[in-house]
Amino acid sequence: MRSFFFVFLFFLIFHTAYAQNETIEELKMELLDVEGVEKIQLLLKISEELSDLDVELAVKYANEALAVAEINKEYRLQAESSKLLGKCFFDKAQYSKSFSFYSRSLQIYRDEEVREKYSELYNNLALIYTRRGLLDSADIFNDLALVWAEKTQDTVNTVAALRAKGNVFYTRGQFDDAVKAYNHALALSTVCKKCNLEEALLYNNFGVLYSDWNKYEESLMYYKKSLSVCCTQGDTRSEARLYNNIGNLFWQQSQLDSALSYYLKSLELRNKLGDINGKAYVLNNLGMYYGSIEDFEKSLVYFNQSLDMYTNTSNKKGIALALFNIASVYQLTKDFEMARKYFSECLIISENQGFTDYEVDSYKALKEVYVAAGDWEKAYYLLYKYKKAKDSIRKAQNIELLSEMEAEFKRENRRARIKILDDQIQAAKFDEMQTTALILGMVLSIFLILLSIYLLMRQMRFQKQMKDNTLNTTFLRYQFNPELIKSSLAGIKEILGKARIKESGIFLAGLAKLIRVFIDTSSSSTIILEKEIDTTKAFLNLHQMRYDYELNYDINIANYVETEMITVPPFLLFSVYIHIVDFYLPYGTINTVTDIDIKGDYLFIKTDFDYFNNKLLEGVSDVELIRIIEKIEKRIKLINKTFENGISFSYKISPEIAKGNNHMSLFLKLPLKSI
Repeated sequence: MRSFFFVFLFFLIFHTAYAQNETIEELKMELLDVEGVEKIQLLLKISEELSDLDVELAVKYANEALAVAEINKEYRLQAESSKLLGKCFFDKAQYSKSFSFYSRSLQIYRDEEVREKYSELYNNLALIYTRRGLLDSADIFNDLALVWAEKTQDTVNTVAALRAKGNVFYTRGQFDDAVKAYNHALALSTVCKKCNLEEALLYNNFGVLYSDWNKYEESLMYYKKSLSVCCTQGDTRSEARLYNNIGNLFWQQSQLDSALSYYLKSLELRNKLGDINGKAYVLNNLGMYYGSIEDFEKSLVYFNQSLDMYTNTSNKKGIALALFNIASVYQLTKDFEMARKYFSECLIISENQGFTDYEVDSYKALKEVYVAAGDWEKAYYLLYKYKKAKDSIRKAQNIELLSEMEAEFKRENRRARIKILDDQIQAAKFDEMQTTALILGMVLSIFLILLSIYLLMRQMRFQKQMKDNTLNTTFLRYQFNPELIKSSLAGIKEILGKARIKESGIFLAGLAKLIRVFIDTSSSSTIILEKEIDTTKAFLNLHQMRYDYELNYDINIANYVETEMITVPPFLLFSVYIHIVDFYLPYGTINTVTDIDIKGDYLFIKTDFDYFNNKLLEGVSDVELIRIIEKIEKRIKLINKTFENGISFSYKISPEIAKGNNHMSLFLKLPLKSI
């Protein structure tokens, strides 16, 4: 019976793949005869069909759809194209690009006020944070997704948000909360015909839970339910995941040949899909398989391949998993020094990310390593840490949950049905009230009321426009710094005066790029931190060519600061850089060091300058530099007042008058804001 079931599944997979290829060719033929909106829609359909077959080709068609949508100023189709590109790059495990495209899609839908799209995109953004192990951020976006799904009565995305919250609970080891979220989601999915794929994913989640509780028959039953739905729906990516999960199930039962067979099926599908993160999971499981048969050399090869892929995709949970498994192999082969190294790396990541299961296991494993090495003092300390960590974890893997699950599901099912009926009654009441209000409004003096509202709104829009124009003019004056143009033109003149024609051309090209950056950001109140840093580097690199003295700089960024995910007000300190270069580089070497760090909910930026000040030898301070710093303070006050930010700024200048040396430090403390 089991063999018949899987033969049937393979027939469905083959049939679905053949039908997909036929559909894609038909769509490509139609593409030759259409333009404008129809062409964009066809390109998106082709990209969607290709997304599970050839991700690179899917990206090509989605990019073409986005380009045509931009030319035709079809904003909602731009949003759809960006959303599809976000999915493609997520499947390729390129999370920064995925985040960027999903964010762009969300922003367009916000501008267009298409509220029914908010929940799906918040779900997608949350999934990126979950995949990267940033669970606190994932929580925020999951909650936003759930709020908007309920506001728009979107059952599919309500189920998706609840399932995503359950996944975060599961990752944290909060299994009772995970079960509640999954039950709530499954109850809703059974009364919504559009929730088939979400229902399949929930069956998979329950399969994982039963597997964790060593209830293998129940686990396999849920996996089969999920696999059947996925094959019927043509969800190849979920099929690959389920083959991997079934392989794990057989591995747990020491049915190693069956486990290997399913791992290889999963790996084959994930190679075809270009699913890097999924492939890393399977390679890790192959490492476990070969470790089980004591082929430790091959086991290490697969674990290291898995670690490389997790590292390239910034999957911190996966990195911790691979490090722990590599350390375990070294421990088994009695290479205790290497085991200690990898267990320690796993522990550091687990403590930073809140992976309590790996934290506990790492303490225990390190204790055993130090016992084997005869270091009893460290072994005793790690035993203490292990017990403390273990006691602090809520052990919710209680077998009583198994008997409660069916009852809880029925309760949630009833609640879901009651909620849907209540929503329908409320909607009917609202329609009735709306009709009554409309009739009463027609009886009253509608024309006069509407005219009054129109005049009032017109006045409000005019006042807002005047305020916005004033603020935009102010910000533009601050952000597009005329000193940059003046300084750069002087630099070109100096280089030409020295007959350095080649350098002047390079300088001019670099200046053009800088001006473009300033223009692009001149109307925006924020800039991505990474772009701010790159622009500062470009300016300093450019002006290193001007004089014989060196212009040295160093930018130190704490390794946990994700500069591509953080926004800051643009070019707050840029005028200081310009002044230092113009007034002091002609007389001596300049050294500048910038340190960027995060403490709590704030971003800290400290910049130090060391430079020779010939005015100090004359006993004259740099009045112009103080004036520039006062301008920065004034701009920060304006930003805090306008956008209700809590930015703080201070500075310190320490001159050595006898030697003519100046040391200046600038301190910025900014509220941490992600894209």
